[in-house]
Amino acid sequence: MTTARKILVSGDVCGKFNTLFERVRNILKKNKDFEMLLCVGSFFGSSEESKKEWEGYLAGNNSVPIPTFLLGPTEMHEVSYYSSVSLENGGELCENVTYLGRKGILKTKSGLQIAYLSGLEKSEAPEEGCHFVADDVMSLESLCQDESFKGLDILISSSWPKGVSNFANQPERVDPEKNGSALVSRLAQQLRPRYHFTGHEGYMYAFNIVPLVSMDKNELVKQPPDVTECPYNRLSGSNVNTADQNTNLQSQASATGQNFFFDMSNTGKSQGPGQKRRRDHGGEEGGSNKQPRQRKGPPPLKGSCWFCLGSPEVEKHLVVSVGDASYVALAKGGLVADHVLICPIAHFESTVKLTEVGKTF
Repeated sequence: MTTARKILVSGDVCGKFNTLFERVRNILKKNKDFEMLLCVGSFFGSSEESKKEWEGYLAGNNSVPIPTFLLGPTEMHEVSYYSSVSLENGGELCENVTYLGRKGILKTKSGLQIAYLSGLEKSEAPEEGCHFVADDVMSLESLCQDESFKGLDILISSSWPKGVSNFANQPERVDPEKNGSALVSRLAQQLRPRYHFTGHEGYMYAFNIVPLVSMDKNELVKQPPDVTECPYNRLSGSNVNTADQNTNLQSQASATGQNFFFDMSNTGKSQGPGQKRRRDHGGEEGGSNKQPRQRKGPPPLKGSCWFCLGSPEVEKHLVVSVGDASYVALAKGGLVADHVLICPIAHFESTVKLTEVGKTF
């Protein structure tokens, strides 16, 4: 059985490096098995005190206790801290602290795949190191178009996704509907990460995760308990910067349909269009320790059925979206363009045995 990896995630640091790493040391005293620390949001501050603290790490007077990865600057006063590396491609800022770059995918030795997008959304050409546009998002999406792509373990972004609080409680001190990025929402909807982290001051989160590439296929098709509707469905028809960019992004979404099924079911991840997402996140620091209820799956089929999701013969790469009582799949031999099938999730031998819920879809 593959060992779960332990990951730490920090919100906005804002130049309080000593406070951050002292807290990390206290966590490591209790458990030394954490693989890395991911810092999202603003890492550097603007005060003279924070500058002096950082100089201590550059000089080697202070040490960083764990490999730490951070995103790019979101304000102009932060850009100078990145002068020793390429803002586009990233690099090591000091020992054990690495700037990931403007956008890309980090593949760890343990098999984790972590997508990252630095900066804030801007409709014009990006200001150096601080903003991103639709072309940047599409470039990141294109990295996951390969047929071998099964999904992402983690997505980290400087910006909150617009509409993320749909079907959930409104986060404190943040208004994703007003200040969130529609581009980040579309990115999350298309890449379908199991976890998505973005900056929030004063929070640290610890969790276990088994790399997707090491998980059993049966685990990948299980729908987790305690889920809500995908929060980004309401944004599917909204404009993103320009009509052309919006068309391109929607075209990218259609092209990745074959990769969709992975995120319909894996525990602890955000889901794609029309899917479910976890409402109860387990974790050691800042996460809930409540154990999710175990749900029984459907009884095994006595015969072969091409349309039952529980059948070993179902061609899951054709599945587009899964709801509460039905799912949508591409027709294997479509009669017209965009031909899709709407099928019940439960197995019914004939239409006369459909339940009232089954008849409504």
